[in-house]
Amino acid sequence: MDEDSGTEGKGPETVIILIHFLNSDVVYVLTLSSITHNNYITMETPMIKNFFPALLLTLLATLASCAAGPAASPVDGTWNFAMNSPMGSVSATVIMAANGDSLTGTFDLGDGRTWAMEDGVANGNEISFKIDRDGSPMVYEMTATVDGDSVAGVASAMGMEVPWTMTRGS
Repeated sequence: MDEDSGTEGKGPETVIILIHFLNSDVVYVLTLSSITHNNYITMETPMIKNFFPALLLTLLATLASCAAGPAASPVDGTWNFAMNSPMGSVSATVIMAANGDSLTGTFDLGDGRTWAMEDGVANGNEISFKIDRDGSPMVYEMTATVDGDSVAGVASAMGMEVPWTMTRGS
């Protein structure tokens, strides 16, 4: 019998703690080694006593990041749209939001005129949608790439392609 711990032939142990958060694909593995077997582990066990503050801070930081939810899509927010075509210039304030691969948004052209995005798709930094101009037979098919606070794309309608841009607004 081991006189120090009161156990028969038991030596140091390794305790492994697995932490998995439901809204995360991450599993945290915490390994505590060389803990003397005592029938139970207390806050007075040297490794636990020395390691507990770091463990507590790590758990709190992880819980805070999980509570914040998934990161916003790079397309979410308010944008300033500009396009120059042979038919004239168009500028608008655009509000977009992605939910999974679905993209929704509205172009506000001022004076009460708005165009809704239709069939919007967001795939990472790539976006596509259609704009029906006030019920006219001309429908813009819009594709673009989001790069930080700017968007560059091409509008296709009636056999023509015209470049367009957006910059993140406030």
